[in-house]
Amino acid sequence: LILFSATATNAWSADGRILSFEGDVRVNGQPVTTSTVLQREDMIVTSTGASVRIVLSDNSVLDLDSDSEIQLSDYSYDPAEPENNKSEINVVEGSLRYVSGLIAKEDPSDIGFTAGDSTIGVRGSFTGIEVDGVIVNVEAMIGEATLQKEDDGGKKDTIIVPTGQTTLTDP
Repeated sequence: LILFSATATNAWSADGRILSFEGDVRVNGQPVTTSTVLQREDMIVTSTGASVRIVLSDNSVLDLDSDSEIQLSDYSYDPAEPENNKSEINVVEGSLRYVSGLIAKEDPSDIGFTAGDSTIGVRGSFTGIEVDGVIVNVEAMIGEATLQKEDDGGKKDTIIVPTGQTTLTDP
């Protein structure tokens, strides 16, 4: 019974876990299993033909398609201290679909994605992000997203992506 309690506590203290996967999916270079837990700064990579569904501790869900790579750059969730909650994810390459959880419900400004030189804010519950080299595509499926891109001179352009719309940055 003591061993079970320690294991359960450890699983809940993780930032996220793998819900399901198909094909070769790796976290920090190691193959995932159904018991793989995720922590801040972990790199998740799917190979050709692979996919993974991740649930984070605030119940948000990330779906990665084939040939994708993300990093949980800065993630923390504590329902007792919502002022410290934050979810920042770097989409390095590939496709990600995000379904928001409790952090976004409490304060959507605590959710952020980076993709190349773009920053993406989510003000809805279902958003898609696709990165192909320097091209970033953002789709607001339910709710709104913002795409902010900084040019070489340091000027920031912000594009608001309403529900059902897509925007594409292509230098």
